[in-house]
Amino acid sequence: MLQTLGIIAGILALIAPIPYIRDIIKGTTKPNRATWFIWTALLAIALAGQLASGGTYSTLLTAGDLLGTFIVLMLAVKFGVGGWQTIDKLALAGAALGLILWRLFNSPALALAMIILVDYSGGLPTILKAHRDPDSETISSYWLVGIGSALAVISVGKLDIVLMVYPFFLAILMGLIVGAMLTSPTRRRVVKHA
Repeated sequence: MLQTLGIIAGILALIAPIPYIRDIIKGTTKPNRATWFIWTALLAIALAGQLASGGTYSTLLTAGDLLGTFIVLMLAVKFGVGGWQTIDKLALAGAALGLILWRLFNSPALALAMIILVDYSGGLPTILKAHRDPDSETISSYWLVGIGSALAVISVGKLDIVLMVYPFFLAILMGLIVGAMLTSPTRRRVVKHA
């Protein structure tokens, strides 16, 4: 059962970027470059940390998410927005600080804590953009990653904070982005993607 949940989480992470990528190509979704750059780097580090901590099926979510995030990053370079606004610079600085602290202390648990801090810093520009302009994001992709993240937490199968904390955080972060979109006073297209 736990193996099945881990596999489903990985599959959801793999299919989550499909509507997002479709909407980028259509020109209706405009990914924030700083966010997707930070998320790609952090997912690579998170996957390495989870594998080093003995993760198995629960890591499929992170592996699938990394692949989709990298593809979105490549598209964001050409079709995205942002990258040098103040919030983007602060997110990138926060990401760099988190990575430096992780490297200094060289601990898998601390690495995951720093990744969460940096990941949130990277997600902040998208949360703000999603609230300001919800039509520039694709809500279904965030729903899929959020559900997959919750399943990945369950798939760990035991109380292991190091293995559970990152997918738990991802579920919360995806919820914040979806919440920003749903509570935006300018929401229009977001409803039909739900």
